[in-house]
Amino acid sequence: MLDNNSENFDPNEKFFYRSIINGYSDIMESINKIDISQLRSEQKITYLHNLAAVNALQTFSFDSTKVKQFIENIASAKERDLFSGYLDIYEGNPKKCLAIQIALDKLKKDVCDKNTVYVGRTSCAKIYEIKPLVMAQYFFYYNYHIFYQGFNDLNKLMRLYIEAIICANGNAAEKPSHFVNIEFTNGKYQIDYIDLDIITKFISPKELNELIETYNAKKLNIGEDKVRFLVKCFQNLCNSITSVHTYGFGHSSFFVLSNLILLFNLTRLDDNSKKILAKSITALLSDKTIVQILFSIHWPDYKLTLRELSKLCDLLPLSTNSEIVYKILDEPKFFDYAVNIRFNDLRHLIECFLSKDEDTLNKIQTLIDGTEDFHKKVILLRLFYQHITGKTNQQKYKDFLSINFAQLPTAAIYDFVFSGWLIPAQNSIQNLLNEILETSRKKITGVYSYPGPVEKNWNVSIFFILMILSLN
Repeated sequence: MLDNNSENFDPNEKFFYRSIINGYSDIMESINKIDISQLRSEQKITYLHNLAAVNALQTFSFDSTKVKQFIENIASAKERDLFSGYLDIYEGNPKKCLAIQIALDKLKKDVCDKNTVYVGRTSCAKIYEIKPLVMAQYFFYYNYHIFYQGFNDLNKLMRLYIEAIICANGNAAEKPSHFVNIEFTNGKYQIDYIDLDIITKFISPKELNELIETYNAKKLNIGEDKVRFLVKCFQNLCNSITSVHTYGFGHSSFFVLSNLILLFNLTRLDDNSKKILAKSITALLSDKTIVQILFSIHWPDYKLTLRELSKLCDLLPLSTNSEIVYKILDEPKFFDYAVNIRFNDLRHLIECFLSKDEDTLNKIQTLIDGTEDFHKKVILLRLFYQHITGKTNQQKYKDFLSINFAQLPTAAIYDFVFSGWLIPAQNSIQNLLNEILETSRKKITGVYSYPGPVEKNWNVSIFFILMILSLN
């Protein structure tokens, strides 16, 4: 759109949105070719700032000299004041950040202290002192088309505001306050469109999840129209990622996608929204390039993303699609990924798409049988053993697990023992018990240093499982 309608955008605006969509690499050369003599004063300042930002990616040092000199040389005092926002951001906005931090600390106290009465206001009222400061900064960057991706100052300020939003949406925010025997009602802060843009763009999924857990935010106060807006954003982002493979600066699109998934699990979705999300996620997981990135340890906060995606898929009217399962399993890095995530999340996500027809299950079994690597074979068995039918087939795999009991990962033992798929021979159990006990004795006497070969793989709970099995 930017390229096809370039006459509708001034150069700074065009570069600004291109930097969000594609990052800075494709504008590094073209930005130096702009004739700034035709630009207005505010456009010239933006251009000088953005040029310095691009150069900083190459020199690792941001030089604001030209911007400051240009502002200082403006004759009108009013104009100089108008652009003083640039000077503030170069100094890290210390006054604004301090004011926000003070208000945030008061907000946290108000929300948690239910013995305080808020005359004429609710416990989360302090967020309305923070919001104008943040909105001024937000619109300063967006209205003037100032590059911000890859720079920390704006992120720090937005991070404080995001904490305020989540705090004001925690379960404690809506609990009533009491004075003597009088009850005063409270309510959660209602999140608006710009808040959602800030939450999805200016914090990592891990940090966002930590805030959600800290403030026990089970459900966010987001209106139905804004939830539908979020769903549309997710649909558009999935289309962008899969159709033209634009991932943003530093793969920021993946952070946004993960944050959106996290937010959907904290909102009420109507049936139409669920259908749109189901279609978008199916398209996303049908793209081989995206699957290769998503199911790898290189996806931002990949463990958390898998957990939240698995939870979301559980709510959606998804159609079975075994081709998606095959794509996931076919990725070269899949098995490295599988040993680094919470296995139940992976199993559950795959279950959402796995067809249970005979042809699919036969293909899965053929895949397991054709896998020679022991650890990969165990991973496949853990994923699909519940779908293996026929006593002969089941017994074949049970014998395999029993014979190789000593090599199984701890988590696999849990899966197979409690499902009745693993009953190791008594001599195997006794040998491992003896090995664990001997290792423990050596550790106590100082002969064996941590971690020993057995200690790394076997914990106390496994020890007790072995003890119980040895008694049967």
